[in-house]
Amino acid sequence: MNEEVGPELDTILARRSVLVEPNPVAPLAKKLADALRRELTTLHRALENAIGTADSALAADPDWSALDSANQEEIRRRYGLSAPAPLDIATDEALLRTLDGTPLIAWRAEIDAAPKRTADALAAARSATAPPPSDDTATTPEGETPPAPSNDPQPDTRTPATVILRRATLADEAAVRDWLKETEAVLVERVRKGPILVG
Repeated sequence: MNEEVGPELDTILARRSVLVEPNPVAPLAKKLADALRRELTTLHRALENAIGTADSALAADPDWSALDSANQEEIRRRYGLSAPAPLDIATDEALLRTLDGTPLIAWRAEIDAAPKRTADALAAARSATAPPPSDDTATTPEGETPPAPSNDPQPDTRTPATVILRRATLADEAAVRDWLKETEAVLVERVRKGPILVG
């Protein structure tokens, strides 16, 4: 645009001919407005194409397809991937309102940001459809009382030690009781250290 109106504006300022008749600024303003309309139309079309490319990438993603339309639209709004509104630049007043709302540099920034925003939207879709983290704890049906933890001793899997009992000739009941008492003491002492195998 500077190439279109810049030289003429420089000439008007150099010759100080702003106040001469016919006014040279009016046709220059029209030329500038036309150039702005063409530039805005080009940028608007480029943004539509960028959003269309984003739409294609989203539609091809299975996580995105798994979302309902409400969630898809919310992500679009969040990441600025909604289609641009139609341009209203028919009059000079409308042209100025459009440029006040979105300057040319902002249009270009929106176009440049579309690929990154598409990647962010896809990441949001993956996060929204990801399964919840697994819970390793056992679940109890509603209304049922979970079983109490068992207090039963767990079996000892260590290799048992062999205990050889003292052989004896038992002549009477007193000898039997003495032998049992001695043997009990030996077995209790050894079993405290681990499982035993009596031989």
